[in-house]
Amino acid sequence: MLKRFYYVSLVLFAVQANAQSLWRDIAETAIPESFERRIIPQRYRTVQLDVAALQGLFQKVKEGNAGVSTDLYLPLPDGEQVRFRIEPSAVMAPGLQQRYPGIRTYSGYSPDDPTALLKCDWTPWGFHAMWSSAHNGTVFIDPYAHGHTEYYVVYHK
Repeated sequence: MLKRFYYVSLVLFAVQANAQSLWRDIAETAIPESFERRIIPQRYRTVQLDVAALQGLFQKVKEGNAGVSTDLYLPLPDGEQVRFRIEPSAVMAPGLQQRYPGIRTYSGYSPDDPTALLKCDWTPWGFHAMWSSAHNGTVFIDPYAHGHTEYYVVYHK
């Protein structure tokens, strides 16, 4: 029984550690100021993204893999996080997508909150997300400054 408890605890720890591996809080003063800020909400949370880990996650759900989805955990402005199940969501014509392969779009829903729907993308300018739910309202994630792909602001509409 103790071995089973230990195993379950280890699995839950690994899942939680993986869920939090993409984002970490960072003090705004630790973010380099070498870029122009275009979005400055009144209240926001600053986070740092593990870009390589996010790109690896997106590789799992490449366009053309119909029915393939994976979980993406996103930070909330209050310090919590929300889980989304994402899949590719093509918004460009095929020829345009071939011309701009660095732009990918995704849609998602939260298995934990049936009212939460997500739209997000990865572009050469970084990650962008917007979701809405009855519980959290409308939440955005945008690059801290234009040209940053590592630092982000998380805020309510």
